[in-house]
Amino acid sequence: MFESNLEYNNISRSQEDDINDASNVNADIDNDNDNNHINEGWFLYWKTSASLWKGKLEKFPKSKPLFIPLNWAHHFITETTLGSNASKDVELPQYDFGKNRPDTNIAELASIATELELNAIFLFPTTPNPLFANGGIPAYYAKSPSQTEDGITIATATDHGKINRIYSFFDPRVYKGYSKFSFEFSRYLNENNLNIHIAILNCGYFNKNNQFISYFEDYSPCFENGLIKYSEVKRREREKERESESEFSENNRNFKESNNNNDDQLIIETKKKIEFYEIIKDLYITTAKESIGDNFEGVIETAFLGGAPLDIINRSIEKYEHSIRYFPYIMHSKIIDVIPTTLLLPPNIKEGKITKVMNDFLDVPLIQNKLENLNSYENNEFDFSPLNFFHLYTHSNNSITKNDPWKLTGLINYLDKNYTQTYTLFTNTKNLSNDDSTYDKSYFLIGANLSSNEFYNALKIFMNGGNVIIDTYNLHAPLMRKLDAFFIENSVPLQKINYVTEVTLASLGQGKMILFNRQKIGDESFVKKHSFWENIISYFNIDHLKLNFENDVFFQWKGRRPFHNELEFIEIRRVIFYNPSSYKRTVKIQKNKNFVLLKTIDEQNVFVNPHEKGLDIDLMPNSSVGIDFGHLE
Repeated sequence: MFESNLEYNNISRSQEDDINDASNVNADIDNDNDNNHINEGWFLYWKTSASLWKGKLEKFPKSKPLFIPLNWAHHFITETTLGSNASKDVELPQYDFGKNRPDTNIAELASIATELELNAIFLFPTTPNPLFANGGIPAYYAKSPSQTEDGITIATATDHGKINRIYSFFDPRVYKGYSKFSFEFSRYLNENNLNIHIAILNCGYFNKNNQFISYFEDYSPCFENGLIKYSEVKRREREKERESESEFSENNRNFKESNNNNDDQLIIETKKKIEFYEIIKDLYITTAKESIGDNFEGVIETAFLGGAPLDIINRSIEKYEHSIRYFPYIMHSKIIDVIPTTLLLPPNIKEGKITKVMNDFLDVPLIQNKLENLNSYENNEFDFSPLNFFHLYTHSNNSITKNDPWKLTGLINYLDKNYTQTYTLFTNTKNLSNDDSTYDKSYFLIGANLSSNEFYNALKIFMNGGNVIIDTYNLHAPLMRKLDAFFIENSVPLQKINYVTEVTLASLGQGKMILFNRQKIGDESFVKKHSFWENIISYFNIDHLKLNFENDVFFQWKGRRPFHNELEFIEIRRVIFYNPSSYKRTVKIQKNKNFVLLKTIDEQNVFVNPHEKGLDIDLMPNSSVGIDFGHLE
């Protein structure tokens, strides 16, 4: 067997109940990695005595959001927690927000953050959190361990090697405790007139296929038992419907049912699982929103690097553990609109370029885009923000699955090759109405998913000079008729072409709209798909620098408005390169007459060589550099 630095907790379940969560969640107080938490803006209040909160918070920057995840288990009190302070008149268990223990006083914590002018965002759990013992579930309720689809019990290792097991949110006992916690927290907010920023927190990890998997996802017997009960309820509902049907309707049903029996049983069962999963997930989210009330700011989805169940094995074998393994996940986080964190990674992994890339990645615009009402930051158009040419709206941010329409049509592959790190997949259309800078973006929409409001927002973007691409496959007929009427009423010129599939091109001022049906594209060759999207995107005249780079080179693009002394440019773009490997790597930037090299910044072990055909960059091992270009009009 290999040697392991991980600390496995071998105590029995009954012993754990006796010890209680209070001791578990505070076990790492002396091992708290302050620098890591400060760099990424996370304050873990339960790891610190309340008397030390102010001193710790003074180290956090005012320029970035301060994330404070609420620890459900930390507020759960029993006789063991209170010890000699337990009163016979107090009905236990219950929840404490400062009455018995100062380190549970959220009002005091919020007051300190306000005094220090910190932009605190409290994170309310709707999934297990790997930072907490038992995933944050009090041991009183934590009875059913979560499992992956492969039957692996889900557990994570903290930055100091402690194993935290994850328990299922599909256990009815867990929801009972959760709803009680939510109710008590809501009452606490109202009694103290607390007006604080609170976002819902969805914790997850990246699997081996680069998919973001929420810790809420569970395939344990607990989930299966719930699914069986749900299926039984649905069966009884169908039986009641049958009893109320007329003889004619019954005959029709029998005919349809005989045809349905030929359907793939696996597909039917999968649909049942998804439906049940979504119902329970929405139950927790609804409960959380009711508790938060007017303090609700939005949803933060966080990917814990090193938090996959199989990562425990890699963490145990030193030669498998290297910071370069996590770079693709950080880059992919931007694409699927989740926030990565290194809080679970051990200190030695964060000694290289991973801390640098995280500091560059976690900027204010990235966070602010995910929150609905946060007004703590001025919208400074001169700050660099992620460069995003393409907004792709899809079914699920469980990464890019084989069933994703944009993957099937070859769009994802095309963008990865030609516009790396300049697109984002969204699972909701919130920013369709909130985005006030649509002129330089292209919005890809799946017609079958569009509601009436989303449809009108798409038309608004088009009229304001933005680019809109709509897949009309299964687009609702009333919306298609409204679109046709819109073109006629506004005398919009249309051009129809037939390449791979029928495409309609429309223009109105600076705005451009493309309609296509993906049904015929999915079965085409890779070359034809690539050619199709090359022609479609060329219609938008996007000006961008072309890069040739070697393996193990990672980069991100940012952009900002020009300063007053840069008015000859329409935009300033910055590309930041990282080479976390142990070998020299080279990047070549092709010359483009519309871009001017302005400066290099933060050069670390890098050689930049300009020449008449462009720019060559030699990245030595563990190196990085930022390069600014002015984009000419």
